[in-house]
Amino acid sequence: MFKKVLNYYVSQPFNEIKKAKNIALCSMLIALSVLSSYLLTLYPTTYLKISVSFVFVSIAAMKYGPAIAGIIAAMSDIISFISKPMGAYIP
Repeated sequence: MFKKVLNYYVSQPFNEIKKAKNIALCSMLIALSVLSSYLLTLYPTTYLKISVSFVFVSIAAMKYGPAIAGIIAAMSDIISFISKPMGAYIP
């Protein structure tokens, strides 16, 4: 049972991501997530940040599953922080 679940959520998406079309789509979703974290973010107070960058990660989750979406979310978060650091890094 566990092997079937592992195969469905982890192995199958990683086999699908090997195609050039899917790699390009994932990189575009990362780029859109990073850009939206810069351009489409509101700071109503100094401690509150409202962003819509999760939309592109959720698109990746719908298309590729949770394993690939987690990698895309981590990469976009790290790239966003490296290019424009705002305070301490809290993932």
